[in-house]
Amino acid sequence: MATESGSLQLTTEQLLSVAQTAESAGDMDRALGFYRALTEIDPKNPLWPFNAIRLLRNAGREPEAVEALGQALKKWPRAQSRPELAALVPELNPGAEEIRNALGEDCPPDEDLKRALVEDDGKTDLIVTRGGRKSAVIVFTGLADRMVMPLPLFDRYLAELDLSAIYVRDRKRIGYFSGVTSLGGSYDNTLTAFKELLVDMGALTVHTIGNSAGGMAAVSYGLDLKAKTVLGFSAPVALLETTLGVDRRTDLFAR
Repeated sequence: MATESGSLQLTTEQLLSVAQTAESAGDMDRALGFYRALTEIDPKNPLWPFNAIRLLRNAGREPEAVEALGQALKKWPRAQSRPELAALVPELNPGAEEIRNALGEDCPPDEDLKRALVEDDGKTDLIVTRGGRKSAVIVFTGLADRMVMPLPLFDRYLAELDLSAIYVRDRKRIGYFSGVTSLGGSYDNTLTAFKELLVDMGALTVHTIGNSAGGMAAVSYGLDLKAKTVLGFSAPVALLETTLGVDRRTDLFAR
């Protein structure tokens, strides 16, 4: 990549180094120029435009940052599921209180909850909570290990209905095709474990919910569990050859 003088070729690593050096020296405009250069020579890497957005924010150039973020999200709509990007642009991963405030009256208040909310430290791949009704919901989180919002916040909607809930995470990141580690580590073992949990809960009916990759699991496990309702948010339901070049994760799912 040529520098501003056009006389020197720099590698991606060298450009990143000089960008970081310029930022450390407080020269935001120069650092921004290097991140934009990185975007030009490595357009498939979202780190460069999201770093540029971070710099625009730090420089107080909010309108430019908002416009750049909108463009970046069009190209990488699943940026929220990538922790390294959320660390650069915090609004990609808003906290529970921010989301609750945004939901306003659409979020069940404390006085409407019929059972205690789940507690979640983000470390476990299985959370079970019991309600008073003879019905349970199995919630399959997406690649970000949440239901877009943190699980205790999402759980408000189930607690308002006094429903039992089973929350699961796919640590292997392959759409739960290999099951949940804490429930046996294979699809068949996990399916059996779900059935045993439902019997133990006294659940006569089951519903499955999932988002993104978790939505695909909600469909698959929901069919095998004969769920009364299956609900998926932005859920893929087929793997086609034509999608292989669109989503870099599709190769892993297909294998």
